[in-house]
Amino acid sequence: MNKKEIWKSKQTTRLDLKKLGYLNNFILLKNPNAEYRINEPYVFEEITFALCTNGYASIRINMEEYAIEEESILIIPSDHLIELVAKSDNLELKTLFFSFDFISDLSLHNRYEAIEKTLRVPCLKVSQKDMSILAEFHSLILHLYDSDDDVIIRENMIKGVLSGYLTKISSLYLSIDLNQYKVPVYKNNVMKQFIDLIGLYHKEDRTVNFYADKMNMTARGLSQNVYKATGKMALVWINDFVITKIKVLLRTTNLTATQISDEYNFPTPSLFGRFFKKHTGMTPNDFRRN
Repeated sequence: MNKKEIWKSKQTTRLDLKKLGYLNNFILLKNPNAEYRINEPYVFEEITFALCTNGYASIRINMEEYAIEEESILIIPSDHLIELVAKSDNLELKTLFFSFDFISDLSLHNRYEAIEKTLRVPCLKVSQKDMSILAEFHSLILHLYDSDDDVIIRENMIKGVLSGYLTKISSLYLSIDLNQYKVPVYKNNVMKQFIDLIGLYHKEDRTVNFYADKMNMTARGLSQNVYKATGKMALVWINDFVITKIKVLLRTTNLTATQISDEYNFPTPSLFGRFFKKHTGMTPNDFRRN
C-alpha cells in the first residue's frame, strides 16, 4: 500500500499510519463518529467497506449520488471519486479500507457475481439482524487490529475474520434482484464510455469535441445523449470531474498551483487559476488554505 496518510477529521488532520503500526494493505478507521467533510473530494487507493450504524448521508461516487441510511452497507471500489454531499449530525460509519491484494488469497463463494452486484448497487439496505452480525465482525477486527500480537499473526487473524465478514456481505448481495435497484446512469453504454474516457484523458483535454471524436460521435450527439441521461451537459461532467480531481491534489499533496497547472495541461498558471475560480468561487491557494 502506497498510502501513508488518511484524512481523519474536519480539521484535515493527517495520520501517519506507519506510526500506528498499521497492517500492510489494510487500514481501519477507528472513530465511527469522525467528522467527515461536506463537499470534500476523496480518492482512496483501497477498496472501502463501511457499515452505517446510525444516521444518514448523501454521497457521490464518480459523480453519481446515493443515499446512505441506518443499517446499510456502502462499498466503494479503489480509485473512485468520493464526495459527501450531506449528512446527519449522528452519522456513524464503521469503515475498513484494504487492497485487493490483502484478500486475494481468501476463498469467497461466487466472488465475481457478488463483485458485479456491488458495482451496480454500492449502497445496500440490510436487516437489523444482518447489520448486527456485520457489526460484530467489525468489532472483532478492531480488537485484533489493536492486539499486542506480532504483525504477521495479527494479519492472519484479521484475514480469518475478514473472510467471514466478506462472506456474509457476499451472501447478502447474491440474494438481491438487480431489477429492483436503480442502476447508475453512467452504466448506460454511452455514459459508461464517456466517464471512462474522462478518467483516462481529463488531464489531456477538456473539450466535448475531443471525447466525441474518441467515441466516433458528433459533439452535439454526445451532448444530447449525456443531457438526456443525466440532466447535465457533457462539458459540465468534464469540468466537474477535473475540478474534483484538482481539489484532491490541493488537499492531499504539496504540489504548487503552477505544478498542477502543468500536470493538467493548462496553457498558463493564470488560465488555470481563472478556470478553478470560475467553478469554485476561490483561487487554488485560497481553497488549499480554507
